[in-house]
Amino acid sequence: MTTSRQHPAVMLRYLGGFLFTLLAPLVPILISGRALPLAIILQLALSSLVVVWGVLRWRRSLWGCHGSISLRSGVLSRRESVIPSAAIACVELRRSPLFALLGANRIMIRTPSRPDDDFLTITTPRKASGDAIRSIIPLGLSAQGVTDRPAPREAAIFAASGSNFASGLLILIPVITGISKLGIDTVDRLEEGAASLFPHAPRIAAIAAAVPLVGWLAHFIHNCIVYAHFCAVRSGDTVIVRSGTISRRTVYIPHRYISATDTRRTLLLLFLRRASCSVLVSGCGSVPLISAAREAQLQSRLSSIITRPHGIRIEIAPDTANRFYLYRTRLIFAVISALLLIRLSYGTSSERFISIIFVPVTILLIWYTLIGIADSHRAKAVISGDSVEITGSRLLTVHTCRIYRTAVAEVRIKQNPLQKQRGLCDLYIRCCGQKHGISCRYVSIERAERFALMLR
Repeated sequence: MTTSRQHPAVMLRYLGGFLFTLLAPLVPILISGRALPLAIILQLALSSLVVVWGVLRWRRSLWGCHGSISLRSGVLSRRESVIPSAAIACVELRRSPLFALLGANRIMIRTPSRPDDDFLTITTPRKASGDAIRSIIPLGLSAQGVTDRPAPREAAIFAASGSNFASGLLILIPVITGISKLGIDTVDRLEEGAASLFPHAPRIAAIAAAVPLVGWLAHFIHNCIVYAHFCAVRSGDTVIVRSGTISRRTVYIPHRYISATDTRRTLLLLFLRRASCSVLVSGCGSVPLISAAREAQLQSRLSSIITRPHGIRIEIAPDTANRFYLYRTRLIFAVISALLLIRLSYGTSSERFISIIFVPVTILLIWYTLIGIADSHRAKAVISGDSVEITGSRLLTVHTCRIYRTAVAEVRIKQNPLQKQRGLCDLYIRCCGQKHGISCRYVSIERAERFALMLR
């Protein structure tokens, strides 16, 4: 087997975080022009040792491909990973702006037997990436492919529907921490920004309102960048998904490793009568396929990429009289939280301060209740041809998961004491390679048992 050394840009992955941690505190000192103390000189010497270690790791890291992909690495202790080409479930090609400047790409190889966060990574020259992918996995590409490319408005709706302030804060916190290491007081700047956004609000209230807003906006901008130029291509036996404008990402998925499709509807998508769709791949998790298509166009667009099964449909769904149970508990908690918020808002100064906490809690409970109402109108489970389709809610999203029957990992019937009195149950179905499944709730126990027997 012929082996090749990885691109020198792989040293950024080995050294980037360590070097920034060591060198960032030196920037204010170098800018001020002060003399370097002994501790700083030792820090520079340690940085040099880190660079030498990274160079040694790069020179000892070799990869090759001949019927299988192998990667040998390690300086003091050697490690070799070998993956047969037939066992590769997904190949992902990534190029960040810095890698594009250096002429390199990252190739990430995943298999069904590995967890989603455990994969083999190879850094290759940009010109050699295409040949490397073709040698790693038999793609079976066709000259006449089918392409699904969303409109810019559709991509923006998809980015907005997938944005939340918590993920935005996770993006902002490392940036703020990195800027703080350069000697810039970011906390004071954030407080000044919150006061300018809400000039008439108290300081604590302004910060409490500005932080979620800035977090959501950061996540929205991040999603717009990630899903720009998004498109899905069905070429031969392979599904190719491309996305990104600053950082490019291309995912190659052999059709035989696609185990399910997951159609998602957030509150915004439900209001706009749209839905997004992802494919669930063994070992690769979820890969977006259709961004935010209209409900009337979703099935036709999805069928052009993933073949839709044909056959007799056998369906179960909650009875009309039982649909209220799907959101009853959520509605009770939402009403209690709203009443407490109103009561505290008209109380003493300390009670008004506590009411700030109940604002996001009440919003989330109302959101959760509306998702439950939407779930009550859509909940069902259907067997059709070689697949089973189940619709239910998970947290703040309504999911419709279509799983190939050969990829069904678990079918479970769950009952709580109240359901047992009424002869009802929850039908839970989980796909292979996924940690969580979907439940169709409050269906008849007799019909659920017959439905489960058909899936054996």
